[in-house]
Amino acid sequence: MYKNYFKIALRFLFKNKTYSFINIIGLAIGTLCCLYILLYIKDQYSYDKHHKDAQDIYRINSFLIIGSDKHDNATASPPIAPAIKRDFAEVQEFTRLVTTIGLKRHLLRYKEKSFYEQDAVYVDSTFFNVFTYHFLYGNPSTVLLEPYSIILQKGTAEKLFGKDDPTGKTIEISNGYGKHDYQVKVLWMKAWGKRISPQIFLLP
Repeated sequence: MYKNYFKIALRFLFKNKTYSFINIIGLAIGTLCCLYILLYIKDQYSYDKHHKDAQDIYRINSFLIIGSDKHDNATASPPIAPAIKRDFAEVQEFTRLVTTIGLKRHLLRYKEKSFYEQDAVYVDSTFFNVFTYHFLYGNPSTVLLEPYSIILQKGTAEKLFGKDDPTGKTIEISNGYGKHDYQVKVLWMKAWGKRISPQIFLLP
């Protein structure tokens, strides 16, 4: 029975080539568009889902109007976050993050080993009270309480220390801000999130 249905379908397709071509192409394009939209939505909703209570984490945006120009930026002035926590009881914690503006490279040095890294951010000491990451060494609850603390990603730490536990060791970082010694507090795996995955965190 199915064999006959298949033959009838083929005969119809060959008999009405133009009509069949338009329908098949239309169906293919429609299916492709639906799949693309579904994958895009899935990708957008997958951001930062590894964080504990991700549904309760919010980012402050700034909407600026300068003359006729309108700017919607994923940034905010530094005093805004503490002011929001002070004035709104439902805000449990805040943290701020800023890239090393104007600096593209950072020279990391430990004993005779040295190399450049490009990705680094400065964060508040409350960063790991808000965001969740997988740590190999160190205590995330106390990691950023002291000035000149640094958090290294696994790949970066292995370049400097091999397979050894790097916590408590001091490295030197040179960049446009000067030369400073930082104490390694935590070794962590690369973030599963897609928005933040720097090689090093710094707390000046």
